[in-house]
Amino acid sequence: MTPSYAPDLALFEDLHSSVVRFTAGEVRHRVIVPRRDEALFTAIGSARLVVSTVDDVLPASFVSVAAVTDMVRRLSRVSAIGKIQQLDLTRPWLPVRGWIVQQVVKIAIAAESTASVVLLADSDLAFVSTVAADDFLRDGVVRLYSRATGVHAGMADHLDWHRSARRLLGLDETVTPPLPDHICGLVAWDPRLVRSMVDHIAAVGGRHWIRCVTAERHVSEFILYGTYVAELADTRDRSFLSDDPRCLSHWSTDTLMESDGLAFASAARPSDIAVQIQSTSCTTPETRRYLTESVIARLAR
Repeated sequence: MTPSYAPDLALFEDLHSSVVRFTAGEVRHRVIVPRRDEALFTAIGSARLVVSTVDDVLPASFVSVAAVTDMVRRLSRVSAIGKIQQLDLTRPWLPVRGWIVQQVVKIAIAAESTASVVLLADSDLAFVSTVAADDFLRDGVVRLYSRATGVHAGMADHLDWHRSARRLLGLDETVTPPLPDHICGLVAWDPRLVRSMVDHIAAVGGRHWIRCVTAERHVSEFILYGTYVAELADTRDRSFLSDDPRCLSHWSTDTLMESDGLAFASAARPSDIAVQIQSTSCTTPETRRYLTESVIARLAR
């Protein structure tokens, strides 16, 4: 599953090509885009691609207000509000930032899924080796990425995400680092657990779970799901933890060049099945493809 939009279309097409190349025919790639971009992604014309829109997921009370983003920012004098995507007419202040809308639609689509495993992959990722559900399943339990002491006291955003997750889940909001990190480039979710998580959030908050999540200023869907599984799910569902990201990631905004190919590919490990090159690095599509193929060749040796 991938949230995307028109500026990332070229990246997404490369990702989807890698899905078709490295997964079995029954695997479907679900993309969630703004309504205005639906035709662009549908035009890809792949039988393996399922296109949904943000409007298909959000309650009817959510309306797009992207056109008035700058005005709202000026009136509120809140510089950190980010790019506004939606207003919830049942709670119009504060507006819902695009980043949080993106997280909500991922959770909502995963909750609807009838698949055994959902993999969440952003548009700037590409698969480099064969991928199967069994890579993320053990005795019926879906793998939870968890780096036990990955969040330290200096990671302010991560600490905020842990606090909001615990608040949404009705847990003690006190956080004492180090804390587990559940964020990586390629994350697996169990749709059954996502459904039970959103039901729990709704029960704690006394309203629709989407309204609970969008009322938060700081949310990480990965920390939220990871905290739910680690602390509230059945003991058996907590039994498959791994700190292997299975993904070679370039998180830096530094632009990569073809001359970086050898060093980049050399960092790939046998367990890696994907590469992620941060879209903000401004690495050209041609260089991305060259680096990706370099990793594929190295892993095939």
